[in-house]
Amino acid sequence: MELSDFDYNEDNFGKDLRRAEVGFKRGKTYFLDLVDHWQRFIDAKLSSDIVLKVDPGSDMATGVILGKQFALHLSQVSRGEHGLTAVLLTLNDRVNKSELELDRFYLNARGEVLSKTGELLLSSQEDDSSASIRLFYAILLRVLKAEPWA
Repeated sequence: MELSDFDYNEDNFGKDLRRAEVGFKRGKTYFLDLVDHWQRFIDAKLSSDIVLKVDPGSDMATGVILGKQFALHLSQVSRGEHGLTAVLLTLNDRVNKSELELDRFYLNARGEVLSKTGELLLSSQEDDSSASIRLFYAILLRVLKAEPWA
């Protein structure tokens, strides 16, 4: 903990908690819509060497590309007054029997994709289909480039 963790107006906690909850729920809904789009895109345009599955109750999607197993884990994060959906991309390291963090990004309530530092990566103003596919390719390329034993 840090000293700044105690510099907080307790009267705002309930309101901030509701904002965080709404932001996470919207981000999660947006994520599930993305995964649905990616699954249809795989079926229509990509190879059978790519598999993507989601269990809406588990806050996670799992996939395989060219034998490399990966997962996208969701978590609730509060940043200031806003609730975000954190998406953690992991790779299954079968040799060391562990999951390696490859990257993380955030989805806000407007469906925008943000970097770890809060930089806007994909705007909700872009064509939804184009932005969705660009994000999916970025995820797949990150998995393909990963060297789990390095």
